[in-house]
Amino acid sequence: MVSDLRLEREREQARNKRRLVFLAGLALGATLVFLFWGFPQFGGFIMRMRWQALAGILLTGAAIGASSMVFQAIVQNRIITPSILGLDSLYVLIQTTIIFFAGSTTLANFNQLYLFLISVGGMIFFSVLLFKFMLRRENHNVFFILLLGIVFGTLFSSFNTFLGTLLDPGEFLALQAIGYASFQAINTKILGIASIFLCVSLILMWRYARDLEIISLGRDVAVNLGLNYYGMVWRLLILVVICISVSTALVGPITFLGLLVMNLTLQYIPTFKYRILLPACMFMSIAVLVIGQIIVQRVFNFSSSISIIINFIGGAYFLILLLRQQKKW
Repeated sequence: MVSDLRLEREREQARNKRRLVFLAGLALGATLVFLFWGFPQFGGFIMRMRWQALAGILLTGAAIGASSMVFQAIVQNRIITPSILGLDSLYVLIQTTIIFFAGSTTLANFNQLYLFLISVGGMIFFSVLLFKFMLRRENHNVFFILLLGIVFGTLFSSFNTFLGTLLDPGEFLALQAIGYASFQAINTKILGIASIFLCVSLILMWRYARDLEIISLGRDVAVNLGLNYYGMVWRLLILVVICISVSTALVGPITFLGLLVMNLTLQYIPTFKYRILLPACMFMSIAVLVIGQIIVQRVFNFSSSISIIINFIGGAYFLILLLRQQKKW
């Protein structure tokens, strides 16, 4: 009996590892197709542009995939993601406020490192207030958290719109460029610092993966097992906010990407081992972004954007998940 259970567990682990390798291969294959499509007809300028877009895709995919999976484990629900709570809208609001008071020229000439740090600091401050309120509740009611996220997201978006109506047309165009995701206009000035922030965050998430497995069992179980629940949750939430800041600063907000790739990963690899789920979700996110960008370039000929496609598919999937929320996951 015991040997049968051990054999079944080993088979499951081997199957999950094979699926992880497949996702890594899918992401790598899509990346190579995106990078070398049409080679060697194009010149060095096209290759440089593709490398910049690919760097943004890799960083954004890894950041959104990892942060969504970690956040799902904390709130114990597959509907809630950081973007749905309005964190990326907050980042855009911070940029809008700077444009409103200082002008788009000042924003463009401002030290990008300081601007990134200010934006991350503002997001962490707001997130601490939001998460402190959320963690005080005995149970995380999904509809209450969704309502809270919708309220804050609408508030930030409405304030962005209000400030935009007071700007002159030139500054309004700069504001529009910030508010929409684009891998053709990546903020290359912060690629270095964003990579450092993201790598440190991912390393810490990997280090806390076993604690994350305990957290996903619930607060009471985690406390009974001797885990410093609130201390670990706060560390993970700050890492989540940093990842969302990195992705939004590089390409702009993509609201439903995290929801989509996180649920696809959990369905494809049904395990609670976060040392498998974290890289799997990152590979899934990168593959979705790269394939989506190829479709935008080759099928739609840049007549649409990847954020519109992902938000349409992710939004439809979000509604399906809401309708299925009759029973608790």
